[in-house]
Amino acid sequence: MTVSAYTDKTKKKLIGQTQIATWSGGDEYAQGEETWVDKNYQRQGIATTMYTLVNKLGFRIEPNPSTQSPDGTRMWTGWEKNGLVNKFRTQHRSDIEAKRQEHNL
Repeated sequence: MTVSAYTDKTKKKLIGQTQIATWSGGDEYAQGEETWVDKNYQRQGIATTMYTLVNKLGFRIEPNPSTQSPDGTRMWTGWEKNGLVNKFRTQHRSDIEAKRQEHNL
């Protein structure tokens, strides 16, 4: 799955993107394979918003130590400090199928 962030709804300028690997079979979870945000837009919550969308689609988010960059490690450390890790590690099962259909997943 790919989640992209743009400056506005016209999608003229791509400012961030994450490639997400997902696993299912009763325990749906996701890991970022490659996540980036344009340096001019970093530290504004863009990566957090992309991961939040994946979580709201019903996937529990887990870090991927094999591909995690130093920036990714700092991001996860920040999420641990502010409690987002607990939220991301909780799977949202309500209306998962409806949300996935809505987003053509």
